[in-house]
Amino acid sequence: MCTLEVSYTRKVTLHFETPILHPNVTSEGHYEGSLSVSRGDFCLKQVLLDILQMLREPDWTRVTSPVLAEMYSASPEACLQEVARFTKVWAY
Repeated sequence: MCTLEVSYTRKVTLHFETPILHPNVTSEGHYEGSLSVSRGDFCLKQVLLDILQMLREPDWTRVTSPVLAEMYSASPEACLQEVARFTKVWAY
């Protein structure tokens, strides 16, 4: 479960209430990236597509968790397997 807040400046804030092991999400569940809507009109579809892309293609150059960064630098494959395992536990 996640919450989405949109301000008048078109800044979108994403917070995951369900635990998520993602390199760009803090242990408190806050997404540490940009989901700003730069187009003229706010488009929920585009924001949701941006969230989907963030989930599919994390930015491993901006990892919020030192432990996850260390795991990834030591063995990207093992780290991705652990992320997948964690996701299965909490996603179902």
